[in-house]
Amino acid sequence: MSYQSVLRPGLFEGQNVIVTGGGSGIGRCTAHELASLGAHVALVGRKPEKLDAVRAEIIEDGGSASAHPCDIRDEEIVAATIKQILAEHGPVKGLVNNAGGQFPSPLAGINQKGWETVVRTNLTGGFLMARELYNQSLSKTGGAIVNIVADMWGGMPGMGHSGAARAGMVNFTQTAAIEWGATGVRVNAVAPGLDCLQRHGHLSRADESLDPRPGRCRAGQTYWHRVGSQRRHLLPAEPGRRLYQWRYAAHRRRGVPGQPGVAIAQGEERGGLQRLPSRRQTQDFQSRLREPFMQILESAIDPQSEAFSENAAAMQQHIETFRDVEKQVLALAESAREKFTKRDKLLPRDRINRLLDRGTAFLELCSLAGYKMYDDKDGSMAGGGIIAGIGTVSGIRCLVVASNCAIKGGTITPAGLDKTLRLQQIAMENKLPVVSLSESGGANLNYATDIFVLGARGFANQARMSAAGIPQVTVVHGNATAGGAYQPGLSDYVIVVRNKAKMFLAGPPLLKAATGEVATDEELGGAEMHAEIAGTAEYLAENDADGIRHAREVLDALAWNEHLPPSQSPEWEEPLYSPDELPGVIPADPKKPYDVREILARIADGSRFQDFKAGYDDQTVCGTIRICGHRVGIIGNNGPITPEGATKAAQFIQLCDQAGTPILFLHNTTGFMVGTHAEQHGIIKHGSKMIQAVANCRVPKLAVVVGGSYGAGNYAMCGRGLDPRFIFAWPNSRTAVMGPAQAGKVMRIVAEEKQRRNGLEPEEKTLDFLEQATAKKLEDGSTALFGTARLWDDGLIDPRDTRTVLAMVLSVCREAEQRELRPNSFGVARL
Repeated sequence: MSYQSVLRPGLFEGQNVIVTGGGSGIGRCTAHELASLGAHVALVGRKPEKLDAVRAEIIEDGGSASAHPCDIRDEEIVAATIKQILAEHGPVKGLVNNAGGQFPSPLAGINQKGWETVVRTNLTGGFLMARELYNQSLSKTGGAIVNIVADMWGGMPGMGHSGAARAGMVNFTQTAAIEWGATGVRVNAVAPGLDCLQRHGHLSRADESLDPRPGRCRAGQTYWHRVGSQRRHLLPAEPGRRLYQWRYAAHRRRGVPGQPGVAIAQGEERGGLQRLPSRRQTQDFQSRLREPFMQILESAIDPQSEAFSENAAAMQQHIETFRDVEKQVLALAESAREKFTKRDKLLPRDRINRLLDRGTAFLELCSLAGYKMYDDKDGSMAGGGIIAGIGTVSGIRCLVVASNCAIKGGTITPAGLDKTLRLQQIAMENKLPVVSLSESGGANLNYATDIFVLGARGFANQARMSAAGIPQVTVVHGNATAGGAYQPGLSDYVIVVRNKAKMFLAGPPLLKAATGEVATDEELGGAEMHAEIAGTAEYLAENDADGIRHAREVLDALAWNEHLPPSQSPEWEEPLYSPDELPGVIPADPKKPYDVREILARIADGSRFQDFKAGYDDQTVCGTIRICGHRVGIIGNNGPITPEGATKAAQFIQLCDQAGTPILFLHNTTGFMVGTHAEQHGIIKHGSKMIQAVANCRVPKLAVVVGGSYGAGNYAMCGRGLDPRFIFAWPNSRTAVMGPAQAGKVMRIVAEEKQRRNGLEPEEKTLDFLEQATAKKLEDGSTALFGTARLWDDGLIDPRDTRTVLAMVLSVCREAEQRELRPNSFGVARL
């Protein structure tokens, strides 16, 4: 027998894994698969002859294995066996406990000895192996423990002692996952169901009569079994991760197209091969309904290839380019630390760090807005004078906005205004409370005329958010002058810092010039005056840190999450292919095509994808995946959008809208197909239909520009103009009306024809210059940095962070759908 895994060869190369019960059944299957993936398998069990047989099979197949007879029910023998394995083979990275032995007996016929034997063998033996390996090795090195609690009979009655052992192992797994997870040890319980693989000793011929549905496996039929995988359960542990208990029903174990399997051909002896009862006949029907049924994607990319390395190196250059700009901005702000310290003030990012709950995520948005625009000569002032993102404050997910007063006093350019309006849109669409850490010099006077009129929209949005029931909390750390004073004034809660905060419509110089009145800063707009006389502020803080403490307490008192439905944290599998491979997936040459499913294989739970109309126009890929448990529809590009692709996508969008499923658009297209054939087949009509579907669908729309986003393809794939809930871009991406080379050619042809119409002979040098200048202008104006500076996206992200970012914004969207606000007519006013 030759054993072949569906996973990448060498996945566990050089690692030692212990498998108990490896002499037969599921333990034998697991040992073969791990060995085929490069692991050295240490087989542990009570029957030396069975262990030796399996060891010989593995070695014959080219694998590495050793046999270690051991009574796993005996504490001292277990300790000695673990010590011997560590001494002979080195550190062990994982343990697979085959703790699910099945001994079918009517309950009334189970005697005490039989009960104690089964429970002691499975529950006690599994516990001793896990505890001893943890104490001797895993607690120091980290690793994984998988407890297989097999349920081969699908809930058949008369399994009392086996069921007790299984339940005990599940409870032990839960406890171990919590206690040992913090030390880097991942603990899982897996319940695979009947493993329909020939000659693996699951059922003896004598047991066939006990199957609740005898005769289901008839001659003349072919059965497929896709080899089950332990890979997802042997990944390194992450501190704080919850326990996942996975169940795989037998009727899900079918061959997946394009994946290897083990066939039982017609006429072959089937041995003990049996079928389980149908899904609707099992007692755990509801839990099994929740299992994913999607196809597992199989990657065609070799991470060890030269092309992969070249692609990854090219992408790394793009990543470093935008990371270097971010470092410039941070360095410029950091240079003001000494000045802020002397004034007993915190830098803006330090304020944010104190505000956020410790250990929680913060997704920064539009971090490079205004890059090399207005007064930003070298990119070091990118950000529009604002630092903003989504984070957690006192257990409440909020939009956090801080004036970047360490750079040019936090003055606002037109890019800063555009960023402010975009942030307010995010808060309103996603029902996020807003916490502002304000200290700004107001509008940059060099661009005051560009800001003044539209600036009122920011104040209108504040009033509308208050009326909608979205709370706004502002800490005034410094100046809030003229129009800037209305930002805290329109907030629902205002906290001012003593001797630091100053809010007035006209400062002392302007007041004296306009009226002749002389007044000090404190008399005119100091913190104490606003807190104790004018009543503009609700809370008076002693310093920056105290102001932030007040803000956290205000959020904590809101009872914001108490009216949400009970939280049901989704369970999920990690992708079978690491997201860290994404930089090597995207060709360095943007003209080289690739399958967008390669991206999906690295961001989707379990690398599973339900391909919608897979055989109908492969240029536009539609389907469904889950990302960290969140179901999401996918529309991706393998080329230009054809009439068929537009029709397919428009239908899929409507189905997602009907089902309430968010949609993720992965941009990589040259746009809609052009040419006589496309025009005659209704590309305008069908393209308009797709854009109409995108514009009018009601579910959250997310977008990531992973490659090119050209022409009307940008519109059809939900670019900025189609109002995606969130849109991000990879640093290699490009967005433009058309490709630079095509734009240059178009301008050349138009100019040449115009000259000929005027009776002139075209000058080749002039045409060459026009073509090259046009191409360069489009080239420079299509880069990811150019686009993010103009807020064509909500930020550039490292491809390796795509799954994490999408999971977070999907969670934000899901929470917004569940939340009911308490609106009023005019917003909260200080009467």
